[in-house]
Amino acid sequence: MERLREMINISFLQLEQILFQELRKEFCESFSALLERLDDQIHAACDKNRYEVLEKVSRGVETLVGTVRFRRRCYLDRAEVARLLHTCGTPVLDVGIGSGEMAEAIALDGHEVVGIDKSSKAIAIARARVQLPNAKFIQADATNLPFEECSFAAAVCYLSLHHFRDPFPVLDEVLRVLRAGGTFIIVEYQDLLRRLLYAIDACSTRFQAHPMGGFSISSLLVEIYRRFDVQKVVHYPMLVMLVSKKPACCL
Repeated sequence: MERLREMINISFLQLEQILFQELRKEFCESFSALLERLDDQIHAACDKNRYEVLEKVSRGVETLVGTVRFRRRCYLDRAEVARLLHTCGTPVLDVGIGSGEMAEAIALDGHEVVGIDKSSKAIAIARARVQLPNAKFIQADATNLPFEECSFAAAVCYLSLHHFRDPFPVLDEVLRVLRAGGTFIIVEYQDLLRRLLYAIDACSTRFQAHPMGGFSISSLLVEIYRRFDVQKVVHYPMLVMLVSKKPACCL
């Protein structure tokens, strides 16, 4: 508990320096170990202090992840994901648009993109942000998509699946609306980071509007392999990217 208090009291700059020291060799294991220690310390905190602790930790994580240097070393930029779709055809479905940044990157890469989100607020934010003729936003439930079968050449879920208590019906719907051979890219947090964010979600009022699913990357992989032809799985210190295609036999 004392160590946790010390970590909270140090400046964000010092926290960033500590993380970069851990990541200097660019091994995922070192970052995972750091997250695991932080996760253990959070759960060891007294219940009466947990809200305050997690509020401060969540602000620290958001600030740290927002730094340019940290993103370049540990994160996967949306423009990089969009470039992977460059030869996939159009239109592209963006599932869970958030503020519309992923859809914007896809549109700027030349694709027609349709972004969906259950939140009317997210749709309004995305429409205000992305005013491009090849980008369209629709309020819809990802577990019951309002599209015909085989409507899309590709689909993306960029850091959105963890907002579903049960993300696997979303996979079924994406499979249904993708054309045979269509590309499906999922970018998600690594398990330990998601455990930390899940703890924040469970204990902090700031995250109550966005429940986080409790699935693991391994269980997600199992479900992906059951439905799609997996092309590659790329692990980053903070994230994992799954690239797959809809099998032709699904026609």
